[in-house]
Amino acid sequence: MSTSLTINFAEDLGPSPKIVHTPSGGDLVSHSNLFYESGGGGGGGCGGGRGGIPAPDRNDEWGRSGEAAEKAEAFAEEAASQHGKRSRRSSGGSSGSTSNMMTDRLTQALLSRRDANNHGAWTFRRDAERDLLQHVENGLSISSSSSSPSSRSQQPAAQSSSSSSQSSQSPSARREALAESECAAASSILRSVDVYCLGKQWMYHVGHEKGEVIGPFVEKCVRSSSSSSSSGGGRPFVAVELGTYCGYSAILIARTVRKCAPSLNFKLYSIDINREYLEVARELVRMAKLEHYVTLIEFDPRSEKLSEVLTERIAADNNDDDDDDDDGDGDGEPEAEASKIDFLFLDHAKDRYLSDLNELERADMIGRGSHVVADNVVVNSKELGGYREYVGGLARDGGDAVDKIAETDMIEGRLEYTENLKDGIEFTVYLKDPPRGQI
Repeated sequence: MSTSLTINFAEDLGPSPKIVHTPSGGDLVSHSNLFYESGGGGGGGCGGGRGGIPAPDRNDEWGRSGEAAEKAEAFAEEAASQHGKRSRRSSGGSSGSTSNMMTDRLTQALLSRRDANNHGAWTFRRDAERDLLQHVENGLSISSSSSSPSSRSQQPAAQSSSSSSQSSQSPSARREALAESECAAASSILRSVDVYCLGKQWMYHVGHEKGEVIGPFVEKCVRSSSSSSSSGGGRPFVAVELGTYCGYSAILIARTVRKCAPSLNFKLYSIDINREYLEVARELVRMAKLEHYVTLIEFDPRSEKLSEVLTERIAADNNDDDDDDDDGDGDGEPEAEASKIDFLFLDHAKDRYLSDLNELERADMIGRGSHVVADNVVVNSKELGGYREYVGGLARDGGDAVDKIAETDMIEGRLEYTENLKDGIEFTVYLKDPPRGQI
């Protein structure tokens, strides 16, 4: 089934878009200043089309200030210290230097193969999402069939030995082994998606470079969460993503949590308005072995309220978990605490970032301790100016570190799967609950 494209042009955008017919029969739609929306679900909702994503000036030189480079490097250093790896340093930290979130030879090699005019940033090929799914499935099939006959003949004995070994392991060791297996599968899926988008067709997943910056922030949220020390009991760690698309960032977030906290009881709720995208995401999440942790939700903003949909779903899952918490004593505090969002990722319709954040604040789902990530704050600077002004105001309230409501920082980098297009991510941590009069 083809995904329909709706292309809206501002009055001063110049020439019409070019349609490129590919040998496979699909069409590519490109324009230097394209506003792209996906059909199915209407405009202005979570996910689906990105609510209008204007392309920046393609001649813009990509570079960060010294301060921004230091922030990105600090996140990389934190990730390296957590995983015992040598950090990938920027190519320069001084003011005005040019640096990347991540640079490697594979990235450059794949980008050099991709036709930038027909398959580069802001080109959209119909059914690219299904083609991506087929690409990932083919890769898994090749990987599983490439094992030698001798290694396959040894599998039963190896599996028997592994089962015997696991039965003698402690519950903690078994949880860590399971998490390691899930993380390996998830990493394989993410890598396959990156290869497709770098070498064949640009798509708007968050991508590997931004992922290396988002990951440590997720870990920071897990460590600071009151539920991070639990091993199945207590309030679950709740993550919410607005804008599923094909599930890349959902897999990235869930993998990060599993890797840094194998014993953590957590759930990720990922919301989108596009049913076809959710079907692709469901398959990718399943192949990543993370379906137990990721709940995909189809949302209709025309007839549903975001906070109500999330609260009902979280409450239903908590009831199914046989927790010891009271939820029927007439006291509203346990229910409100259970529906609190620890980590929120905004990557949906850009004109909904602020309104949806405010709605979740009013519902007491976002407050003290919540960590919020907002993607595309540079490439969509006009649409997200109000959002950045709002979170910046939370950081300024009170005038000093004691009284401010939140801390917020923007890290600049490249737009996913591109070489020289600038983008940025806003990272916000709530130190206090926002006052009702301010929302």
